[in-house]
Amino acid sequence: EVDLDAPVWVLDPADGTTNLIHDYRASAISLALLEHREPVFGFIYHPYLKEMYRAQKDGGSFCNGEPIHVSSASTLEESLIVIGTSPYEKNLAGELFPIFRKIFEKSQDIRRSGSAAIDLANVAAGRAEGFFEKNLKLWDYAAGMLLVREAGGRMLDWNGNELEARRVSGIVAGNAAIAGLLAEELK
Repeated sequence: EVDLDAPVWVLDPADGTTNLIHDYRASAISLALLEHREPVFGFIYHPYLKEMYRAQKDGGSFCNGEPIHVSSASTLEESLIVIGTSPYEKNLAGELFPIFRKIFEKSQDIRRSGSAAIDLANVAAGRAEGFFEKNLKLWDYAAGMLLVREAGGRMLDWNGNELEARRVSGIVAGNAAIAGLLAEELK
């Protein structure tokens, strides 16, 4: 068993595996270094767009060397929200799909890419205002967690608390306003 309190690299060599299998072209490589359960370096590479995202704790977030920042939106009505459907746990559909509908009706629109790493990179870059998914594995979100935080955003767990690196966690991401609004909607 991996000791998450020790320095540890967290790698997802193909986030968006189902997309990769189908040549859907929404897959990424995600790598993070954790120290004491906190990401200190994060990298996400989106090979189809040739975008390299990187973040360092207290050093900002970047895409292809240019600084990135979360959106400044303050309401769901002006927000594009990215969702994850927890596809490996189809038994959650009855719980999650009513939430998706509620968010769809309150936001400008919703999207689903099939890659949490890409979704978190898009939130960090301000291309989407928020993201949420239940029961993500650490390798799905560790690098994106740092990217979003260093881009000025917040990473919360499914209960609206500040996210801690765990093997599995529900996550909510966005700028401070949107992450908070999404967390309230999930309660």
